[in-house]
Amino acid sequence: MTLVGGRVVSLPEEVVLPSLRSPNILDRPRLVAALRDVLHPIAGREERLSVALPDGAGRVLLLDVEMPFKSKSEGLQVLRWQLRNTLPIDPEELCLDYQIIEHKEDGGLRLAVAVMTRTVLHQYEEVLEEAGYHGVVIDFHSLQLYNYYRARLDLGADTVFVSVEDGALGMQCFEDHRLIFHRSREIGHDLDMVYRELTRSLVAARELCPGLRRAQLFLHTDWPEQEALREALRLLLEREATLLEPNLQRLTVGDIDIPNWRTRGLAAAVGAAERLM
Repeated sequence: MTLVGGRVVSLPEEVVLPSLRSPNILDRPRLVAALRDVLHPIAGREERLSVALPDGAGRVLLLDVEMPFKSKSEGLQVLRWQLRNTLPIDPEELCLDYQIIEHKEDGGLRLAVAVMTRTVLHQYEEVLEEAGYHGVVIDFHSLQLYNYYRARLDLGADTVFVSVEDGALGMQCFEDHRLIFHRSREIGHDLDMVYRELTRSLVAARELCPGLRRAQLFLHTDWPEQEALREALRLLLEREATLLEPNLQRLTVGDIDIPNWRTRGLAAAVGAAERLM
């Protein structure tokens, strides 16, 4: 893949407020203008987009089912029924997609399930269309960010992947390359909040991840407080975190005219774009 252009536009907090149930887009004209500002100079005639939405706009859940599905549509119906007591939302209002991450010895399946409400998803789709584009692949930011690094680095079979980007914290744990824990939270720009949410995440992760103590630890962040974040992870996990650098210059054919610290915010976008290739 060659990166021929990249742009970053910051949005005020009052434009988009990620939420599972409430409307996410609070200022539609400003978001449409921002999308045109960032995309028109680099998109050319391309109208298809692969989109990394804020994790707070939905949920990523890890679920077990007792037997394989006969079809994709059957799988979606089974999952809607299974989620009726987990999420306080009308099952028919849910938009789902899933990926099989493990075939179990008893014939069951372990699934990673991405969930959004139709109302929230349609909000984003309508804004993209108003800006002149079409969302072909839509996924969550944390998953696309991991996809970027997985394609370029040997992260190991057992991995703890932590991201602190903009105002969001994400933690993903993998055993034998399989996702077994996923958690994301909005944390603003508060180091104390990062520490508290990391502590909560680890309490939950340790119950699900027997191999957590031997897993390699990686950190992606666009915050300037990189060493403070690494120290927090060292205190909580008793090992050093490898700070990841996206090194986007290796993909470019020229200068994309973005400061190096801002390029970290493009990693998930590149991971998303590669889904279209």
